[in-house]
Amino acid sequence: MAGANYQWAARLVGPRYGYVVGSLGIMYSAVGISGILYLVASPLLATVFGWNVENPRLLLFIAVVLIVAAFGINLISIQLATRVNNVAVITEIVGTVGLAATVFFLWVVKGSPDGHGLGFLGQTETLPGQPLWYAIVLAALIGVYRWSGSRPLPTWERRRSMPEGRFRWAIVLSVVISSVLGMLTLIGFTLAIPDLASVSASPVPLADIIFYWLGETLTKVLLLVVVFSMFALTVVAAAASARLIFAMARDNLLPGSTALCRINPSTKTPVVALLVSLGSASR
Repeated sequence: MAGANYQWAARLVGPRYGYVVGSLGIMYSAVGISGILYLVASPLLATVFGWNVENPRLLLFIAVVLIVAAFGINLISIQLATRVNNVAVITEIVGTVGLAATVFFLWVVKGSPDGHGLGFLGQTETLPGQPLWYAIVLAALIGVYRWSGSRPLPTWERRRSMPEGRFRWAIVLSVVISSVLGMLTLIGFTLAIPDLASVSASPVPLADIIFYWLGETLTKVLLLVVVFSMFALTVVAAAASARLIFAMARDNLLPGSTALCRINPSTKTPVVALLVSLGSASR
């Protein structure tokens, strides 16, 4: 069952459609993993240590280090990647949902300095020269990132851990719950914006929102939690990308399929597929 969306598309529709979906997944991984780290995680980490967040070379260096570390964890062993992911389950809840709930609570208690209320959610602004639909498409990428990181459990693992019906409901509930919590998180951070103009102009808007309500020290601690959560999601995304390449190579759909579908007997990981995915994401 390795291969996530490729497997579903190939088995439910056909091999050709599966190839198209798998190819799009590979292209997404090559751009999405590095883009998220470069544009979001790197500025936040630079803010924590007081580095220049407007230095593109520094942000690129941080992103490359995070990418290499994430793929390195997968190269070492599946068990290590699993441990990182298990810790991230807690830090992601604390660093996103918990943080958004905190700043929203402070907004309710203290009140926003510019007086905007719930009606603020209905206001729309776009990038200079861009229509509203462009902003909607960009916002939809959040959901794409969430879906791309999910994958079905292997059949043997699923049968051993829970019945078929409970497994399906677990998948559905996980998507529903993450969607609801994700939306509440976005609402909480949006309402807590102290000043829209200054936050929009900031290179690290999330840090500015948290700093206004919680102060410098607590902001840095919470930003570290957020960055770790993003790094752990990168570990998961790296594994998903390599498994996608492995699955397509196992079906002999990629150049060099013989090498790409090999599993290292010691680490139980597709080493060549991981290295190819790392190379494409670091390019």
